[in-house]
Amino acid sequence: MFKEILTIDDNILIDKAYILDENLLESVYVLRPIDPEKRDEWKIIEKELGPILRRVSDICLQNNTITQTERNEFHISGEIFAF
Repeated sequence: MFKEILTIDDNILIDKAYILDENLLESVYVLRPIDPEKRDEWKIIEKELGPILRRVSDICLQNNTITQTERNEFHISGEIFAF
């Protein structure tokens, strides 16, 4: 749902941080394991991801593809949630 409305650059960044887990009943994106040697790179990616995910969550809410509660998770927390 998210990837269709992201820019190419946003998709590249998302792909650096998340991986599609198809082992569940419903496929979901989960955070990739963080390489301890690349923690500084991860901090940069994490800062860039927040605004992207918040912007996309607003669009998804407008399109009625997520609830207000789901949208709020992207705006209230400093955490990067799985989607």
